[in-house]
Amino acid sequence: MCKRFTLRSSILAALCYTITIGSTFSETLLDNGENPNIIKVLNTSEKLWVVWQSENNTIELDVTYEGNTNEFYEEETCIYIQKKEISDTNYNFTARERILQKWDETACYGKFEPNENKPPKSMTVECDIDQPQQLLTLGFSDEDPYKCYVFFVNSLDPTRPPNELQNCEMYIPNSHVATDPPPSCKTFYEEKCPKQIYKPYKPQCKTLRK
Repeated sequence: MCKRFTLRSSILAALCYTITIGSTFSETLLDNGENPNIIKVLNTSEKLWVVWQSENNTIELDVTYEGNTNEFYEEETCIYIQKKEISDTNYNFTARERILQKWDETACYGKFEPNENKPPKSMTVECDIDQPQQLLTLGFSDEDPYKCYVFFVNSLDPTRPPNELQNCEMYIPNSHVATDPPPSCKTFYEEKCPKQIYKPYKPQCKTLRK
């Protein structure tokens, strides 16, 4: 069996992954009209936790023992990204998640995309795994009184089916993270993103050191 995954996930030796990320959303749904600044959002030393996502975070595993193959399911939890370096053009970061009761991490590299005379709101991302580049676009940024960000994630794989839906990911900084997002962020996500919501963040995530 294979597992579909989003930006933060990395390859584990025992698993097989399939990417199914795309976009059929209208351009009018790409942001909240306030020209959010992706550099401002990412320029923090805090962990940015994935609280909501549209991609299923359950992995299907095939285990073979004495010639018999059985399937079981494992959930990816405690997903976050954290800055290593940032400039006006690039963002290098580490993506981590808990899987099989262990931390897994991947090094990723982002390049900010020009946005005419406005602050950039998108970046192309490449990670140290066998995965096509992705376009990460900041759709919503709620700074006051909470900090919450919604991103659209689109595969740049030229062979992907044209009718695939884009993914959404909601991030909240470590200092503000909770299992329930702030109302404005929740409203934007529910209006602009796929209806299925997965919640990889758990209350114990902050106490599991990495």
